[in-house]
This record gives sequence, C-alpha cells and structure tokens, in this order.
Amino acid sequence: DALPILNSSTFGVLFSPGVDGYIWGQPLYMGGLTINSAQHNVVYVTTANDSVYAFDADTGAQLWMNNLLPSGETYVNGSNIHSTIPKVGITSTPVIDPNSNTIYVVTYSQNSTPNYFHRLHALSLLNGSEKFGGPVTIATPEFQSVQQLQRPGLLLSNGNVYIAFGSQGDNSPWHGWVLQYDASSLNLVNAWNATAEADAGGIWMGGQGLAGDASGNVMFTTGNGDWNGTTQLGQSAVKLDPNLAVLDYFTDR
Repeated sequence: DALPILNSSTFGVLFSPGVDGYIWGQPLYMGGLTINSAQHNVVYVTTANDSVYAFDADTGAQLWMNNLLPSGETYVNGSNIHSTIPKVGITSTPVIDPNSNTIYVVTYSQNSTPNYFHRLHALSLLNGSEKFGGPVTIATPEFQSVQQLQRPGLLLSNGNVYIAFGSQGDNSPWHGWVLQYDASSLNLVNAWNATAEADAGGIWMGGQGLAGDASGNVMFTTGNGDWNGTTQLGQSAVKLDPNLAVLDYFTDR
C-alpha cells in the first residue's frame, strides 16, 4: 500500500511512499517540527498492520516508523471476527495534541489463543516513542474487544481522549461505546454504553471523529439498536457532558 501526495496547484503526484498495510484512518499533518535536528512539515499515517509512519510532507522521506504490535501478537485476521476487512489493526483516525507533541492512536491485535486487544497509545510526534506509560489496554466491564470495531476518529478535548466503538460484523453481543481517558496519564475516567441493558447502537460516524464543543461536551450518532430513552439510545443523535452523562438526544424512530 502507498500514500500518494499531490501537488495542490497541479494535482500531479509528488511522491508515493510505501507502507506495510491498508490505510483506513485519515493522514494527519503537523508543520514546523524539529526532528533529527532539522525542521520538517510532517504527515502521519497509520496502517492495518498496527504501524504508525511519519513522512516529510515536502520530500516524502520517511522520518520514523513504529510498529505497535507486542511480541507474540499480530494484527487481527478479519475472517476470525466476521469482518469484511481482511486485516484489522488501526482502523480509526488518530488525534494530535500540538501542545505536548503527542499523537494518540488505538490499535487492535490478537495473540495465538486467540485473545483480542484494543490498546491506546500516546506517541511522540518527534520519534514515535511511547509516552505517559502507554500503551494501556482498553477494558471495562461488559466491553468485549472481539466484538467491537474502533472506527470513529479520536477526539481530544479538555485534557481527555474520547474513543468510540461500533461492531465487528454485528456479531452479538456488542454495544456502542464511548470511553474517556485522561490524556496525560492514559487512565480510564468514564465509560458510556449506548445500549447498556440491550444490544447494538454502534457508533460509526462514517469514520469521522466525535464532535466536541467549547464546553467539552461530546456529540455523535448511534446506529440501529434498542431504545428506551434512558439506558438505550440506538439510532439517535446524542449529546454527552464531558464526563459522559447524557445531556440531550434526538431519536428518529
């Protein structure tokens, strides 16, 4: 797989650096970073092989690459989890904190058992090294990694990273989830389940990120699923406060 970079005025290809797998998340850009004692404009790219790349945005030169698979694990074989995607690794768009020069990424992997793991990584924009004691395994009661697909882009808001989930091929039991992590410690702060007493209600956003406002509220839509207006909010537009309490919703049923 490759990342074509186009000239903005002529739309001709400037360069097309190769990467090790499918690219599902959107590339991200940061200008004016000092890497290896030189200033670079940088494009960050993630792959289904659970790798993160940093390329010089002007020349296409690879500045660094970090494969985030632990020893004894691989990206997830899509056929194992009823997925139409052959390789399932990083499937969402990461988020960058320019104040701390950190990129937050969620990986997906399996071991030989197989057991399945989503992990939150905080990486240095300058060299790809892990920060803040990461990675941390994403886990909370009732959350089953084998059933969940982390497709929506990550949201960084008021010192928190918000991570949302849909399903792997609607293979029950699964739920729509939003998980809140402290951006500086990677500690889990809160978790919200769209259908806590039922099923489904996945959060997809067409791969786009969760929305946030100046007050730190979090907004998104859920897919088809059970609804009762309290603990079940399938097929709804939902607004949560910064600590994931429901402020408002609209349901089209």
